[in-house]
Amino acid sequence: MTTPSFHGFSCDTAAFFQELENNNERAWFEANRERYQLEVVHPAQAFVLAMNEPLRKVYPELQADPRPNGAGSIFRIHRDTRFSRDKRLYKTNLGIFFWQGWPGKRERPGYYVHLEGATLGLYCGLYEFSSEKLQLYRRAVADPKRGAKLLDAIAKIQAAGPYTLGGHHYKRIPRGFDVPPERAELICFNTIYTLLETPIPEEFYSSRLVDYCIEHFTVMRPLLQWLVEEMNI
Repeated sequence: MTTPSFHGFSCDTAAFFQELENNNERAWFEANRERYQLEVVHPAQAFVLAMNEPLRKVYPELQADPRPNGAGSIFRIHRDTRFSRDKRLYKTNLGIFFWQGWPGKRERPGYYVHLEGATLGLYCGLYEFSSEKLQLYRRAVADPKRGAKLLDAIAKIQAAGPYTLGGHHYKRIPRGFDVPPERAELICFNTIYTLLETPIPEEFYSSRLVDYCIEHFTVMRPLLQWLVEEMNI
């Protein structure tokens, strides 16, 4: 089987999710399943494959796995509604994750591409810390040398463009940790990432999306490097 080349997503990729927002029901999705495969899944798989080689030049061992339905880089469209008040059946966004190292992608840092509405988001970081990784993170932030490196990494990224720092965080510094004021907010995070969020760029509709993502992922690299090398994850 020949690997498809990536020529960009179509205008109907975003339109599919925008229509799904107003028709989040099984009957509509089943009537549009072929459209979903053609306009979302197939170009997403081609994009993931096209990203594989360039990603390795950004940082070694970044994984680009074209399997759909959550098994690989492409997140599944079906929502898990078992324990949620939100009973909508389908996600109204496209999510693609390139994670660092082995084993699987759970609790691994990496890069994430998020299409929702008329917006494209590019992320770098670790979405959510487990209890074990939260302690590793806090110890790294509290350490004078490693904490200073994190501040430098964030400053370097934000100086390069309109990149923002994100992370859900607690209101108080956790017990047992003593940090200077410049790291007080960081030690309250339970996730950390940098984000570039823009209207869907014209590159989204062509093969140039690969270069577009790689350019921004390279700028965000210092945070990934810190997570991998200073937290040893």
